[in-house]
Amino acid sequence: VHGELKYYKMEKSSHLQQEYDPLYYRERKDVEPEFGKAYEPILASEGEIRFIGNRMHKCFYYIYGLETCRYEVLKKKTNSFLPCKDVIDGMWRCYTDSKYGKTLEEAPSYTSSHRSKFLDCICYKPYSMQLCWPHFTNMIRAIYRQPDSTLSKWY
Repeated sequence: VHGELKYYKMEKSSHLQQEYDPLYYRERKDVEPEFGKAYEPILASEGEIRFIGNRMHKCFYYIYGLETCRYEVLKKKTNSFLPCKDVIDGMWRCYTDSKYGKTLEEAPSYTSSHRSKFLDCICYKPYSMQLCWPHFTNMIRAIYRQPDSTLSKWY
């Protein structure tokens, strides 16, 4: 349209939003960067990788159950994922051995951004669980990396 200015909302790409996530990057204190701050990647420890892998194996029943539940909800064309809540809560208890609450809502506050992304992904996006799964494991990783975590004492 001639003479009319259109403004578009500019959003950060998902890559940029994840770039400075404290779960993946930490600020470098030993350098004086020329522009802004300098960050370095955080590599997962062997124990963390083993823990997540073993939990995925142990709790696969819930992962499969959630995928099946989502399929049934979408097939019925309802917009309520409430029937899947028990499966999600069971998966949370399995991954944390009920040490961080019996439901996903009882998860520690420092996991809230990952919890929101996970719930948004499985309830409001038409993505497969493969794309939603990293948000759930990020919650577990955040707990695992806490100094007082009881998850880090065992695989």
